[in-house]
Amino acid sequence: GDSCDLKNGGKGTCVNLRQCSTAITLLQEQKTVPQICGFIGFDALVCCNDEKQKAPQNIKEPGAVKCKEYYPYAIYGILIPGGEQSLAREFPHMAAIGFGKTDDIQWLCGGSLISPNYVLTAAHCLNSSQLDRIEILMMIGVGDKMRTQQEVCRLFHEMHPDREPVSQSTVSRIERKYRELGHVRDAPRQAHPISLGMYFRGPPRYVRLGELDFATEQDDAQPQDFTVKRVIPHPDFRPVSGRYHDIGLIELDRNVIPTHHVSFACLDTVRAHKEPQMISTGWGRTEFSGRTSTHLLKINLDTVSIDECQRFYQGARREVPRGVVDDLQLCAGGKPDQDTCQGDSGGPLQLRYEDVGSAIYAYTIVGITSFGKACGLSRTPGIYTRVYGYLSWIEGIVWP
Repeated sequence: GDSCDLKNGGKGTCVNLRQCSTAITLLQEQKTVPQICGFIGFDALVCCNDEKQKAPQNIKEPGAVKCKEYYPYAIYGILIPGGEQSLAREFPHMAAIGFGKTDDIQWLCGGSLISPNYVLTAAHCLNSSQLDRIEILMMIGVGDKMRTQQEVCRLFHEMHPDREPVSQSTVSRIERKYRELGHVRDAPRQAHPISLGMYFRGPPRYVRLGELDFATEQDDAQPQDFTVKRVIPHPDFRPVSGRYHDIGLIELDRNVIPTHHVSFACLDTVRAHKEPQMISTGWGRTEFSGRTSTHLLKINLDTVSIDECQRFYQGARREVPRGVVDDLQLCAGGKPDQDTCQGDSGGPLQLRYEDVGSAIYAYTIVGITSFGKACGLSRTPGIYTRVYGYLSWIEGIVWP
């Protein structure tokens, strides 16, 4: 590269930011913008002198270590604030999770790329064996028409021909139990159509990264498609006992190729945040019972205190029978037009970190979209799984 003069009077060379460990250290540890020589396309060229590199701090948390390692793949570019539609390369960690057959993929959940081969999402998006009872329940109570036990058995077999058939006595037992709790009566009214679609289409089979608008190839996106190698719901996730521990991982069939369109997000390592707003992203519905968006959407959500959130969910004994657990959950949204709707399940609640005047920024995943009341119909905040509460579990799988 060309030679350049450092502000301290020393000599340097203009190189790609990713090749200059000194510049990365300045950004990460001292929050200082490196000296910019210029740009080649979207790549920043910095005046680099690696001889003056400082020794990196000793960080014990694997997630924090990997965040530093992945930082060269941070995002470049000046963004236009506001607006509902996200921009190309704005959220390169955003994953779309697909269900169904190859010729009819339904992108029903979101997630976040946190390593070269792992996506972080919600456990309820993984359709684990623990969801069989919920699936049968939904088959009983979908729509206005209640299915007979025989119809449920037949439908379950059609959906899962490779699995053990379900007996009418099992259906009867589940139906009786949930009728006693009032769930069957409420299920058709309260169940989200997107969730039902997941149950009927089986486990997730596909992951797409780097997508912006599913309806066009002229959106400056460079998507990468993967198949699901393994799904890992949190071992304590029990949907019949409430939406606690609603967090899971998807292992991809191969490593991603990091680009400006596909890169990694960091895991949150801070217990409490003072930021008044966080960002939610997804291809969800823009209104209740409306169509899903083909274009990736973003929205700023106000953070809500646990005490205030508890008041909203006092009667939600099915979702949070023990109330909202502060160590494991957080709340956001609730103002008019501040809802994450169906289809955003598993997607990130995130913070963006950048220096004033810097063209480089990165995202930290604070929460995972878990559930909320019907979008657009109330001023109730959504509930998110708190990533900080599950760091050890995530790190033990992704970076053992």
